[in-house]
Amino acid sequence: MHRLSGVHVDKGILRRDLTSAAGIDSKEIEANAFAATVLMPSSLIAAYTLGGIDLENDRLVSNLARTFGVSATALTNRILNLSSL
Repeated sequence: MHRLSGVHVDKGILRRDLTSAAGIDSKEIEANAFAATVLMPSSLIAAYTLGGIDLENDRLVSNLARTFGVSATALTNRILNLSSL
């Protein structure tokens, strides 16, 4: 077990499989939500997307994703999830 900034991370316990990749595994969904909150805080997403963002603009999305150190897909999902709240 590793400790990083007060968060315990266990390696090798959960592995990706077809169920986790399908997005129906509750543990995977919870882990993804936690990671999105940590890596892309809503306050920072709001600041970077003030006035909106064109999610069809691949270059813009990729650049912003790089800013957060995440994939373009993860960033897009985070923005869409926040906009639905």
